Amino acid sequence: MHKTRTTYFALITATIITGLLSRHINGVPLFIGDILWGLMVYFIVRFIFISQATKLAVIASLVFSYGIEFSQLYRRHG
Repeated sequence: MHKTRTTYFALITATIITGLLSRHINGVPLFIGDILWGLMVYFIVRFIFISQATKLAVIASLVFSYGIEFSQLYRRHG
């Protein structure tokens, strides 16, 4: 199925709303927000590179997400 940028924009918006709502519902584990964030990154990459292969979007999303996570671990002492 061919998806358009409008579809990915709607998915990005729905993911953001779901992520915000997940913080206000008791009983929803905090890691659900992290999963939704990663899903949103994938949708954004697909939105930007819509004509590229899905495999490229998955790899780019993972590299970006791991880069963010590793940058949060880094503490500069100075």
